[in-house]
Amino acid sequence: MTQKTISLFITFIMALISYSMIIMGCSSDSNKGTDTAEIDIIPPGKIFNLTILGPVDSTCLLSWMAPGDDGYSGLATKYDLRFTTDSNILKNWTNAYANPYMPLPITAGNNQQFLVTGLIPDSNYCFAIKTLDNAGNISEISNIVREPISGLPQVAIISPQNGSYISDMIYIQAQAIDDKGIIKVEFFADTLYIGVDIMPPYQIQWDAHECSHESAHIIYAQATDTDNNTVGSGTVICYTDTLLFYPQPIGIIDFSGTNESTCRVIWNRSNELDFAGYMLYYDTAVPITYLTVHHSDTISNIEDTTYYVQNLIDTSKYYFRILSFDIFDHETLGPIDSNFTLNAAPTELIPLIAWYYSDGILLMWDSCLLHDFECYTIFRSYDELITEQDDIVTSIYKKDSLSYSDNSYDTNQTNIYYAIGLYDIGGLYIIGDPRITTLPDFPPPPDN
Repeated sequence: MTQKTISLFITFIMALISYSMIIMGCSSDSNKGTDTAEIDIIPPGKIFNLTILGPVDSTCLLSWMAPGDDGYSGLATKYDLRFTTDSNILKNWTNAYANPYMPLPITAGNNQQFLVTGLIPDSNYCFAIKTLDNAGNISEISNIVREPISGLPQVAIISPQNGSYISDMIYIQAQAIDDKGIIKVEFFADTLYIGVDIMPPYQIQWDAHECSHESAHIIYAQATDTDNNTVGSGTVICYTDTLLFYPQPIGIIDFSGTNESTCRVIWNRSNELDFAGYMLYYDTAVPITYLTVHHSDTISNIEDTTYYVQNLIDTSKYYFRILSFDIFDHETLGPIDSNFTLNAAPTELIPLIAWYYSDGILLMWDSCLLHDFECYTIFRSYDELITEQDDIVTSIYKKDSLSYSDNSYDTNQTNIYYAIGLYDIGGLYIIGDPRITTLPDFPPPPDN
């Protein structure tokens, strides 16, 4: 072995020992729990649903679902959009034109749009996107989309979004444009025809009520222009969730404006597309269900989220609950809330009718709505000013007793004034307007 060979061998051995020590040192450091950052090697997910929503002159609107930092979760760092008129150049990527004005990525799973400007009209561009994360990892190239040939309509599903969950009645919405005009947009689900819309915004209602839980459904549309050209959209896959069939619970948010025997109840608006109505339950005891409650009111307008509950018992604690129901009779009870009413006199004026007849004067009135009813009180006076100090004829404690015959009045009087007072269980009252009865100046004819 020559001296030169020995020297080279020793140099190799020393290099090998040094490399081994470096490796061992790194391993030792990692075992000591150093703060060495974990290397990110997971690239963002590939965009599969890049869609052209419509070219207009020198612009083109693109839409896609945002991927994530690691696959399809998290937040990526930036997009790299490229376009050219030759799809082969686009596949090679580096020779395609890069758009420098891309928006920042949004949270994974959300729909994102971007308007490409400065294009040459009728050039039939094709587009693709790659996504980058903060570690420099780059996703695969997205699906390549090409501007449609001038003269053909363009149509795309814009709702529901790809991969979303649906339930009950949903609106399928599409965007369609054409250089001459769109005459109709037809909608399909799982190859079955759903319906057609002839005016923008193009949409149709689809009943997914009978679909099985977590079943996948393919939705698409096709647009027809004034030249009878028909073009189909890309497909959107969505999934049904039968657990969402029932309306979401509606909570009460405010009782402000409560006064006397009235309580103003305000609740959240329902977001159900198949909304049918609200049911407001209230009572002085719990539980509050349709089986136990004594009072309820129905509101059929989805925008009516404020309701005045009247004729409540003064200084009482009431429990309130909103039930929302849909057109399929699915119903959901919201949480129970409570509020106190204030102590106040009745506010209801009861009209009184008086007739003179041979045996006296007959008084009649309508039933009141007061919940804390105590009694009706009949007042009589021989002048039109009636106060509580005037002659009390009688008090009637049955709420459904609605008439009284007075035969104890002064027959020497010409005019008699009657009024009815409404009392609650707290002793508070309201007296109605007086009703005049004029006695005849001759004896009444005898009864036959």
